[in-house]
Amino acid sequence: MIAGISRALPAVLSVTYLLLAHGASVLHRPRLALLALLALAVALLMGPLQNGRKFSWLVLAAVVAGLWWLDAHELAMLPLYAPPVLLTVFFAWLFGHTLLPGAVPLVERFARLLEPGNEPLPAEVVRYARRVTGAWTLLLASIALVNLLLALFATPHGLLRAWGFETPVEVPHSVWSWFANVINYGAIGAFFIAEYLWRRHRFAHRAQLSFVEFCRRMAAIPVAGWRALGR
Repeated sequence: MIAGISRALPAVLSVTYLLLAHGASVLHRPRLALLALLALAVALLMGPLQNGRKFSWLVLAAVVAGLWWLDAHELAMLPLYAPPVLLTVFFAWLFGHTLLPGAVPLVERFARLLEPGNEPLPAEVVRYARRVTGAWTLLLASIALVNLLLALFATPHGLLRAWGFETPVEVPHSVWSWFANVINYGAIGAFFIAEYLWRRHRFAHRAQLSFVEFCRRMAAIPVAGWRALGR
């Protein structure tokens, strides 16, 4: 049970980050932004912290010091713009770099991990996996670009104004937050479900996992397997 709670904690902290970040943006509460950033930092460092890695505690201490500095200089809202852009850029790269010549597309790697008995994938599945990998890359890169543009033009705490420039277009800070902290993940979730449904239709002649079983097997992939997927 304790192990299950430990595995779930990063996800809980990630959701907590989204709620606090959105609340900070809509209510204009910088202290909520600081709590959001702390929750995100702990979520990212959870693995090393649980393993007793000393460097992770030093990193966490540096994060706390940085948050204190941001609060003292009334800059707590600015770092909230970074995670929606950096995370989607990272995942776009994670999918996209596997489309390079000689690499195995990321969705094909997932398919191989989930294929019963490690049987070879049919050519039609391999082609489909490459196309879906490309679609994920395009979706995530597009979301990252929109996140960046909204962050630049957000008012009154947008990046352009923070750098001393006038914004040619004014986007309310709450609009940025709805997209970055809510719509982003709704779009990703909708694409995930839509692709699953289309796959069931496209490969109706092949044995298919139920959606619940598919998600369960994805969640059951060991950490080493996830690391191998990104190589």
